[in-house]
Amino acid sequence: MGKTLDERLSIRFASIEASGSCLVPLDETERRALLRRKRASGNGGEVNGGTGGGKGRILSPHPGLFARETWWNGLNPLERHIALLRGLHCVHPNWVFAAFSAAALLGLDVSYDLLENVCIAVKPGSYTKDEGSLRRIVVRTGRTTKIEGIPVTHPLQTLLDCACLADFPNALAMLDSGLRDLKMYDESIKIYVQMNGHGRKGIAKARLAVKHMSGKSANGGESKARAVMIEEGFMLPEQQVELTDPVEPWRTFIVDFLWRLPDGTLVAGEHDGREKMENPEMLNGKTTAEAFRDERERESHLTARGLRILRFTPEQVRRREEFVRLLEAFEIPRVRKPIAWR
Repeated sequence: MGKTLDERLSIRFASIEASGSCLVPLDETERRALLRRKRASGNGGEVNGGTGGGKGRILSPHPGLFARETWWNGLNPLERHIALLRGLHCVHPNWVFAAFSAAALLGLDVSYDLLENVCIAVKPGSYTKDEGSLRRIVVRTGRTTKIEGIPVTHPLQTLLDCACLADFPNALAMLDSGLRDLKMYDESIKIYVQMNGHGRKGIAKARLAVKHMSGKSANGGESKARAVMIEEGFMLPEQQVELTDPVEPWRTFIVDFLWRLPDGTLVAGEHDGREKMENPEMLNGKTTAEAFRDERERESHLTARGLRILRFTPEQVRRREEFVRLLEAFEIPRVRKPIAWR
């Protein structure tokens, strides 16, 4: 006995979800069936969509692509974006994803708020008007690479596009990620931006970000904190500095930032992202409570000889004025005028 359409769709959804993609209809009959189920979901109805007789609502996160609501809602914005790109590649295999979409597929540290649109590369002189959530990015060079068989702009071109299009903190975060995560060479990035960025909107910002990029930033939060310091004219700290434990000299600690102030005062900067206390890999087998205890002990040892510790969160960096007040409270000096972007 053949399977019903609901049963076939349930199997298809389970398979496509395992691959991290949205579902693309096989034919017009399936497309119409999915649209009917989507409309039923929107009206409060439910359709078969799970295993073992489970129910599930159907949604369409992009025209022509479908997903079960329970699966889709369990994804973070980066996972959702990549699911869209995988589905769109099935529909448009010749599309080359660019800018923030390419950055997501390449594994660069890209902020969730930059992933609202799908970015595709187009040649100069092509139709460039955006349509819905589809953003067309003019790319002058044709160099591409493939991730999971999906064409994307070359990593160097991707970084140039992102650095020109994003604000300064996000631009620096992605450039730092290129050095840290993709193991790209800083000279290669500098030369590429110098040769291919002339006349582009946002190139002054991109060049400043390239000047200050650093593979020592452990994550995007540290990069964005440095970016705010640069924009606001503050003295920049050393990064990932190893310090000897004054209580137990056979041990060492690494601090995210270290300022050596003109009067000899040492100020350590510590980025307090949630990941340190929630990511199992970073917890290294410890419970969150044990990690907090160890962090308090570490801080008490570091301050034993007068080291001052400036702790900040990603939220404080986003609330720029609050982060600036924090830097001023710890007497981090301003060494240049704040940057006023035009």
